[in-house]
Amino acid sequence: MSGITENGVVERKHYPKIISLINSGLDAIYVRFPIKTDQVVIQQYDHIERYLLDYRFAQTNTLSAEPIKYIDDTQYEPFNDKVFLIEKVIDEDGQELYLNDEGHYWSVHTPAANIVQVPYPDNENSMVVVYRSGLKSIPADSFMGDTPEFTPASYYVDMPPVFLNALTLYIAAKEFGTLNSDQKNESNTYVQQYELACNEILKQGLFTKDTVINQKLEKFGWP
Repeated sequence: MSGITENGVVERKHYPKIISLINSGLDAIYVRFPIKTDQVVIQQYDHIERYLLDYRFAQTNTLSAEPIKYIDDTQYEPFNDKVFLIEKVIDEDGQELYLNDEGHYWSVHTPAANIVQVPYPDNENSMVVVYRSGLKSIPADSFMGDTPEFTPASYYVDMPPVFLNALTLYIAAKEFGTLNSDQKNESNTYVQQYELACNEILKQGLFTKDTVINQKLEKFGWP
């Protein structure tokens, strides 16, 4: 693989490229497996039916020019805008709302993976949106320069170890896929091995989703 020495060390000049592949691989794994679940409180407004889960609308984003910031986060629990799938929506009474159910009048909908559509929003109401999320992208710039903030050995990635093999296979598949035609066959081999590794994790029951969700309703003054 280009950029890696014979003893397996990545040359520093290739850090940005390798980190980009790592970020892509982490996203692929966290999309495929429900490893990480986050939640956010949304303050409703009468004139807003669609709520885009984007950092532009977070109260902690002091640089945003959006006039209404309906994402009620804090500096201690900032909003993670890497939203892969909205899994449930909970009202102020702690009751789970119907989701994408055309048969129920008050059902909320998700017209996109990161949008919650409320049929009858109310200024007096808030809701908790629980969603499958990913990790913040690793900042490549933090490893570069004369005084880098991090070194590869010191940077912590919050990923269960069972996925490490799948991640390395994903990176290899992407890297070889950018090389000449002779090596594209090797890329296909790594793709197959990546799929086998993911399926083996499921088959062996090596990953179980933590279904306990701390909704923190009391924090927002809800019963």
